[in-house]
Amino acid sequence: MKKLILLLSCIIAIQTAGAQTTDPDNATLALTNLKQMQTQLLHAPTATGAAKVKQIDQMLKLGVWDKALQLINAGGPASPYKLLKADYLILHNEYFDAEKLVTSALKSDPINIKALQLKATLQIQAWKLPEAIITCKKILKTNPNSEETELIMGRAMLLQKR
Repeated sequence: MKKLILLLSCIIAIQTAGAQTTDPDNATLALTNLKQMQTQLLHAPTATGAAKVKQIDQMLKLGVWDKALQLINAGGPASPYKLLKADYLILHNEYFDAEKLVTSALKSDPINIKALQLKATLQIQAWKLPEAIITCKKILKTNPNSEETELIMGRAMLLQKR
C-alpha cells in the first residue's frame, strides 16, 4: 500500500512539474520577457481614446515611464490623464502632488474607482491604514469583483498585521 501511495505521489509530482512552462525563479528569462514587452510597447502605434489610457497604464506598469509621461502630458487635463499622472507621481514618490490630482478627480467624480484606488494607495503610503481599508470597502460595495482593490486592501491589512 505504501508503495502504491509513493508511486501515485511521484506521478502527480511529475505531471505538476511539467505543467509549468516557465520557471518562476529564472530571473534572466523574466528580465528578457520584460524587455520584449517594453520594446513592443515602445514601437506600438499610439492608440486613441480609452485604448490609449490602457496603453499608458500598461507602460506605467512595465516601466516605460518616459514615453508614458509624454503621452500623459499630451493627453490634457481630462480625468483619466490626471489619474495616470497621479499614478506616475506615486511611482516616483511624489505623493503630495499625486494626492492633489486624485482629490481633484474625486471632486468631479466621487465614485471613480481608479481615483479611489489611488486614494487608498496614498493612504497606505501615509500609514493611514484604517482609512485605506474603509476606502477599499467603499469600492468593493459597488464593484465586488475588483481584484486590484482587494490587493490594495490586503496590503493595508498586512501592514496592520491582521
